[in-house]
Amino acid sequence: MIFTLEALQAAHGDALLLHYGPADSAKLAVIDAGPLGIYKSSVRPRLEEIRARRSPDATLALDYVLVSHIDDDHIHGITDLTKELVEAADAPGDPPFEITNLWNGQIVSHVGNHYIIRNAAWNGAIGPNGTVSFGFQASYTGSSPQPTSASWMVSFPAAWT
Repeated sequence: MIFTLEALQAAHGDALLLHYGPADSAKLAVIDAGPLGIYKSSVRPRLEEIRARRSPDATLALDYVLVSHIDDDHIHGITDLTKELVEAADAPGDPPFEITNLWNGQIVSHVGNHYIIRNAAWNGAIGPNGTVSFGFQASYTGSSPQPTSASWMVSFPAAWT
C-alpha cells in the first residue's frame, strides 16, 4: 500500500498529487493546481508522465479532483484542467484524463444519460437550521452523445413539507 503526497512547483500556490492504494494499481487525486500558468507548466506535464507510465494508450483516471479553498493560487489550475477536459470531449480520440468519482453522494441508478444520486449513508440527516452541500465530478468520454443540458430534481422527506 502506498500513500504519497507529491508537491508540484506551484509558484505562490499549491498543487498536490496524492497517490494512494495498492502500489500496482494506485489511485490518483489532484488537490489544488496552483495559480495562472501552473497547470500548463507543472501539473499537466506531471499528469502526462504518470499517464505514460500507467496507461500510455488510454485515459488516465483522476480518482478525485479537490480544491482546498477558492483562492486563485489554488483553484485556477483546476479550472484550466476542467476546461481542457471539456474541450477534449469535442476532439477526436480519447481525452487524456477523466475525473471518476462523486463525493458525499452515491449513484443509485444510471440509465443512459440519466443519473439518480442520493446522499451518502453518513450524511442523510440535516438538523434544524442546518445546511448541506454536495458535489459531483463528471466526464464525457465521447462514446455517448455529448450532453447538451443538465437538470436537477431535489426531493425532500414528507416531514419537511
